Amino acid sequence: VTDTVPASRSEAQYDLSAGLTRGPARIEVRDRLRSIDGTTYNSVSARFDIATSWAVLSGFAENDGFRRSTNADVGLRFQPLSFIAVSGSVAQTTARSTESLFPSSRSARGEVGLRILGPWFSFGVMTLDNAFVPAPIVYDTLLQPVSLVRSQGIIGAIRGPIGRGFGIDAFLTRWSGEEPYRPQYQSRSEINFSSTFPRRFPSGNFEVRSSVVYEYRGGATFPLPTSDLGVVAAKTISALLEIRIMRGVLTYQQRNILAYQHEIIPGFEMPRVLAIYGVRWDFWN
Repeated sequence: VTDTVPASRSEAQYDLSAGLTRGPARIEVRDRLRSIDGTTYNSVSARFDIATSWAVLSGFAENDGFRRSTNADVGLRFQPLSFIAVSGSVAQTTARSTESLFPSSRSARGEVGLRILGPWFSFGVMTLDNAFVPAPIVYDTLLQPVSLVRSQGIIGAIRGPIGRGFGIDAFLTRWSGEEPYRPQYQSRSEINFSSTFPRRFPSGNFEVRSSVVYEYRGGATFPLPTSDLGVVAAKTISALLEIRIMRGVLTYQQRNILAYQHEIIPGFEMPRVLAIYGVRWDFWN
């Protein structure tokens, strides 16, 4: 419905699920019934997991009545040694009719991680043969849906402690090309610190947490019927400081410290500098 037409809609959902755990295996089944504008849609799904100390195997299958598609995925994470891990997954969506909301598609992802000293260094590849991206008309009713052709991306990450209370959490995603609604590059880098200073405060009633975050999101295009809108790359720096005394936490953070002017959606400017501060306190008798 366009944003110029007032309308109200209601939806009722009924959900029934059950699960069973035996040793390393876990199984869950679910039946979801949706009633929208007098029409009912039924979706049945099942999930299983087998977890051991060195491997995790998981799978999921769903018959989606609302989207008129069948979805399935399977994944495996294998860690034969404490310093190396391999993971991979494959997902398949199959359209059951021409009325399906999304076309048939297949995606896959593989990743290898190596722990050096403290942090994990990982590298991966992901592929998507095709995808249908609905238009985000909540922002602009003129935006157009698009169909993406096969694309491939690479992932790199560093996560974990680096010593003396410091840690790192950083990742980079690069797609083979810039597509509508999707930037080619996206990254987030965080250096954090956390310590209870056990020598000075052996009771553990004092703790300091802090972090500095740099986020980057490349430019992207937003297609219209006659032309395209675009946004430039976004680069923001944020910081966080928290001090805990017993059960009370004083928190203060600033987002976009350098007041970088940027947009994620054309015409919707993000805040220049945003400060958030307060107190968190949990207590019980």
